[in-house]
Amino acid sequence: MKSLIRAITQSIERIPLTRNQGVVAKMKLNKTDELVLAALKSAGKELTFQEIVERTGEKPKKVFTSLRKLFENEIIDTEARKYKLSNKAYTSPKEDEPDLPEL
Repeated sequence: MKSLIRAITQSIERIPLTRNQGVVAKMKLNKTDELVLAALKSAGKELTFQEIVERTGEKPKKVFTSLRKLFENEIIDTEARKYKLSNKAYTSPKEDEPDLPEL
């Protein structure tokens, strides 16, 4: 019985969670995701797409992909084409924040 419960639990954990389910999915962040989050956190205000690209030093396509991923997982919110950390903002398991390139 315990093995059956364990198997069901493991299969449920593998089901990807979407924004519509109202649950923040566990996800692994890549370098660009970490840079975007660090930029938004250090700014302390809403940033436009271009401002995020400038602060991270990454290519616009990478930043766009990262923003979409973070938005779909409810880590960031957007309003009037400006991005900010959501109330459910992801906290990195790493203790040190990635360094942003100097402008």
